[in-house]
Order: sequence, then C-alpha cells, then structure tokens
Amino acid sequence: MKKQVYLKSVNELEDLDRFKVLLVFNGHFSLTLPFDFVQFYDFSNYPTMQQVMNGCQIYLDNKCEIIVAVGGGSTIDVAKGIKQQVQASQLICVPTTAGSGSEANGLAYFYDDKKRTVLKDDDLIADFVVFQASFLSELPLYQKRDSWLTALSQSIMALNSQQLNKDNEQVAEYALKTLMKLKNRYLKNSESSFEEILLASYYAGQVHHMTSEAFPYDMVDELIALGLGYGHASVLTIIDKAYFDPTVLNIMGVENQQEAIMYLNSCLNEFDLVSMEDIKM
Repeated sequence: MKKQVYLKSVNELEDLDRFKVLLVFNGHFSLTLPFDFVQFYDFSNYPTMQQVMNGCQIYLDNKCEIIVAVGGGSTIDVAKGIKQQVQASQLICVPTTAGSGSEANGLAYFYDDKKRTVLKDDDLIADFVVFQASFLSELPLYQKRDSWLTALSQSIMALNSQQLNKDNEQVAEYALKTLMKLKNRYLKNSESSFEEILLASYYAGQVHHMTSEAFPYDMVDELIALGLGYGHASVLTIIDKAYFDPTVLNIMGVENQQEAIMYLNSCLNEFDLVSMEDIKM
C-alpha cells in the first residue's frame, strides 16, 4: 500500500496557501484552517456518483490543484471519487470520526438507486493524514457509537476473513483490542482515549482494504435501506453470519460464538439500537 505522511494538526498544513485547494467538508462545527480554499459541501451521508461529479465541476471551475477532506468516511469517499475523476495531485484527509478508517485505504463507496458502487485503487489512498484527535470531542454520542461499531465490525471481519498475512493480522488484532479496551472511556468523551481510538479505527480501515471482498455488503446495504446506521447494520450482519475466528473470540474474552453474539447484542442494547429479532427484512 502507498506510504502516507502523518501530521497531528491542521495547522501543519499552512504551506497549502501556495495552492488552490478544494475543501470537501459538510460538517456542522466551526473549522479554522491556515489556508484559503473553495468548499464543496453538497453531498449526503451515503453519497452518489452524481454528487462526486458536482464536486469535480467545482474543482475544475476554480482550477484547484489539491483536495483536502475534513470529515468522516462519506466525506473522505467523496474526496477520493473527485480525486480519481480529476486526477488531483494530492489528497489530504483529516478524519473527524473514529469509524470507517477511509483515510487509511483506497476504498470508496457510492450509492446510486440504492445500489452500492465500490471503487478500489491504491491511487485513492490519501497522501497525508492529519490525526487531530480533538475533533472527536465535537461528535454527538449517536455518531460516536455508530462509528465505533463500524471500526469494530471491520476489525472482526478482517480477522474472520483468513486473508491477512502475519503482520496485517497483528494490525487487526491491535485495532480490535484497542477498540474494546477504550470503548467506555471514548463514549464518555474522555480526551485521553481520542488518539488511540483514532489510530485503532485507522488500522481497522487499513486491514479492511485488504479484506473488503469478504465483507457481506448486500446484507449491510439492505439494513441501511431500512434506516440503520452503517456500524449498526455491520454488527447485525456479523451477528447473523454467526462466525468468529478463534483469535476474535480470544480478544473479546469469550469462550464461544454464542457468547460473542451476546456481547455484540449487549452493545446494541446499551446503545438503544434494535437487534436482529426486532427487524423484519
């Protein structure tokens, strides 16, 4: 995979003032950046290719050179789609959620007529990633919960896939261990958990790049169509498939698959989210 440069603050991007920058951002919090930009914000949580093309037009009309994405997985996916279409020289990602880890991989998802289009290309991997953990404090609790479930699901599915080499398996194990260890502190908005949880979701996104073909997207998309969040739908899909690699069971601290399912259901109950028994597909 492409080598990335890691930064800790958007203030380290001050040199971008020499370039024409397209900022992909539709967040609902104040954002101060040390460079001028043209903003593209007109896209949805489950973006479409038409929305990507609209962003491309803004990029071209303003003769932009670099794309900066500030947001969660959907925002970063839109930026990747624009980058692919216009062949932008650089993509810089500033994740503001600890969820899909889109900043770590070359995957992007778009939803046209409720059908998922998957882009996968190493050229879509960001050149720079800014881990400004303070952004996590801005997230509402429901978004923290769903993004945590997303990262958890991706790390479990990666380990279940049997497609990882030893080094990448260790990365996935670290992600799952860290997500479980920091769950309560993170959801209570403890700033001491932010850097580690952001890194764990990054690693979950990284191994997802290598194992995405094994992810049961069809069922996830059916649940999303019912109005469920991405992480919620992903966990329900894992519960329905009822398979957990022994490594996953060990990290979760359970004896068998039934206990693993009980743990995941307990998380859904804690988050006031419906279980599979409550859903009529």
